[in-house]
Amino acid sequence: VGDIVVVVRGPPHLEVVRRKERMAGVWVNAESVSFREVPSFYHVASTRPLSEIAPPRALIGMELGVDRLKFQRVGASAPGDEMFRKALLRNKQRDPLYTKGYGKINLLGRRLFRTMVVFPTIVPTGTYSVDVLLFRDGRVVDTETTPLSVHKVGLGADIFNFAHQQSALYGVIAILIALMAGWLAGAMFRQR
Repeated sequence: VGDIVVVVRGPPHLEVVRRKERMAGVWVNAESVSFREVPSFYHVASTRPLSEIAPPRALIGMELGVDRLKFQRVGASAPGDEMFRKALLRNKQRDPLYTKGYGKINLLGRRLFRTMVVFPTIVPTGTYSVDVLLFRDGRVVDTETTPLSVHKVGLGADIFNFAHQQSALYGVIAILIALMAGWLAGAMFRQR
């Protein structure tokens, strides 16, 4: 049958990675590097560890696995780019928008399989791509790409849409709520 690899990628974005530096007792942004076309979310699931499915050169070429992702730097490359690339990966894994390792695929028959992808609450909305690759003898013999729409629902979506469509009114309401909360807290502490 072969091995199956599923790759879920979020919409690409421009990402800026900054290095902080302490100057006169205050942390300030020092050097920064921008990377274009960085997947906002990245998850890999496979039937076996990737190193057992294909040779390293093939995995690097297809960017399968978090450590094999290549990021295009905006502007000319510089000697310290690898440090910024590692920082970007570390931040994405901490959030957790990039999963460490790989997810497991369960085979339910000769042509049916199942895997689980957990999306964190901070996952960006948009159209994701789900790539399913079938490997035999270390080579891809078939691929299937499916779009996956990720969007907010419920009260959170309503507030998000209102904040973006009526930003001035949203700002006024937020200020009024903060003022009322401050007044209420002040009134409660005065009574004591």
